[in-house]
Amino acid sequence: MMRTKLRLPLVGTVLAVVACSNPFARDATLELFLDTNDSWTWFPPAEDERVKPVTGLDDPKGYAGLEIVLAGAVERRYTAADFADSSKIGPFRVPDAGVVTLTARIVQDGQVVAEIGEHWGLESEVAWDLDISRSPYPGSEGFHGVDELESPECFWFWCAFVWRSPITDEAANYEYEALWVVLYREHPDECADVCP
Repeated sequence: MMRTKLRLPLVGTVLAVVACSNPFARDATLELFLDTNDSWTWFPPAEDERVKPVTGLDDPKGYAGLEIVLAGAVERRYTAADFADSSKIGPFRVPDAGVVTLTARIVQDGQVVAEIGEHWGLESEVAWDLDISRSPYPGSEGFHGVDELESPECFWFWCAFVWRSPITDEAANYEYEALWVVLYREHPDECADVCP
């Protein structure tokens, strides 16, 4: 009889905890990545030209004037200096719902030379990645020609959005240089990189 009395309160407590929250659910997170790869690349594809992205965090023709502002459900602001210390940029927990407004810009000589203003809705358990680059195209996505640059689309797994802002002609290091932001969305219950 004594054993039954001990089990009932324990079972009741476990059921109450499970009913209030899922112990197996993961937190929604956001992490930012800055592409600092400065190796030569062919662009446009299938042509004989190569360009070398300028990606120095302190280079005025690179990322020195980078600003990333997140507003709405997530309130954070980053500059190029923050990317030198990855502990400042994530991953960090974000709400399970709400809208995030993104402003990504590059400022050179006091002038905004590229700017992206977009937004997206948060979801529970999703790991969000924001990949930022100053290049002819983002290294994490595949592009096949210049005509795709006006309306870029996702090509890789988990890609949710691709946003592009050309660097102004007077500030560009080479033709087609742009500020890119690619948003990736990974949910644990959805198809991974090998899909049926």
